[in-house]
Amino acid sequence: MKYVYFILLAAIPAVLCSQTIEGNVASSKMPRLLIKSDLAQLLYVKKPSINLGLDFRCVYALRMDMSFGWVLGSDYFSNHEGETYRGPRLRFGGKYAWMLLEDTYFHLGLEGRYDRVTNREWANVSRQGQQYEEIFLRNRQVESVGASFKVGLQLFLGKSRRWVLEPDIKLGLTRHDVWYQDPPDVELVRERVRFFDFRFPEGRSYRFNPAIAIHFGYVLIR
Repeated sequence: MKYVYFILLAAIPAVLCSQTIEGNVASSKMPRLLIKSDLAQLLYVKKPSINLGLDFRCVYALRMDMSFGWVLGSDYFSNHEGETYRGPRLRFGGKYAWMLLEDTYFHLGLEGRYDRVTNREWANVSRQGQQYEEIFLRNRQVESVGASFKVGLQLFLGKSRRWVLEPDIKLGLTRHDVWYQDPPDVELVRERVRFFDFRFPEGRSYRFNPAIAIHFGYVLIR
């Protein structure tokens, strides 16, 4: 039941758009299925990731999309030997499209997200009731659940109009849960000092989540 609201929120576009699809028959000419990848996530310097998604037409102008990705690492969160910053990234949502020009569509919609990252990092800790100190590889878990409103364009390129370029702008709210999976006798002595600290605090916190996506894809079924 923990993520029920995430699934319900992602389904909102289907409920809303089903009431207004009659007037947008032109957008029903959009392809039925395409694959795509958000190249902007690969270029994200702080924590790059790869992803692959499906974008498919449901009824007339309503489209649904979903993607699975993987965080490749981070020079900021894991910049020492033995440290890691990896985990899955899931996206699911819907959008409603209007034809602007031939082979160019404007869309708006909602998107849900779920990320689960394991961040192993070295830290100064005390052990066994502060009997001694050591440098210990801590197991930090970061789980993120949220939703965003998005607007963008979908352009079909090339002679066959099968290549797809889709820029999006997103604005949403994300809940972050951070905890450590350490042995019970581990006590932190001091945090690693950074000039800028982009880490989420331990426990639960909420952040606004603006983002830009640049999808590149290919039409599989017209």
